[in-house]
Amino acid sequence: MIAPGQDVLQIVQNTINNIGYGLKSIKLKDLDDITKLSLIENHIISPEFGLHKDEIRMIAINEEENICIMINEEDHLRIQVFGSGIEVENCLNLAIEIDKKIEELLNYAYSEKYGFLTACPTNVGTGLRISSMVHLPRTNKNRKC
Repeated sequence: MIAPGQDVLQIVQNTINNIGYGLKSIKLKDLDDITKLSLIENHIISPEFGLHKDEIRMIAINEEENICIMINEEDHLRIQVFGSGIEVENCLNLAIEIDKKIEELLNYAYSEKYGFLTACPTNVGTGLRISSMVHLPRTNKNRKC
């Protein structure tokens, strides 16, 4: 009997192996605590995801660590692309390109009424979220904050 999530893991791992981008699949249970902590501190994986030690979570990450796909996190897939400076459009285009390659090999659950169906109801629809982190130097020197 296959554990819940294990079938998703195997299907996605096979897909990721065929899309390129230098992605390497690593089961979360095979990462040491220091590597997990580094990925969390660099905001590549979420703390909640990094705490799991079970068999059904995996990341696919490239050498540059600017592409990371979390498998069986809050949703089955979380495609993340990172850049520095004003790279929003380039990151978005790369994420869309990766998503299209995955979608050619996997069938995403989709509803005409609701959009893409996700494991987490708050992500239903486009499934797209854009975030940015801003470094504000010397803010700790200003005690008014």
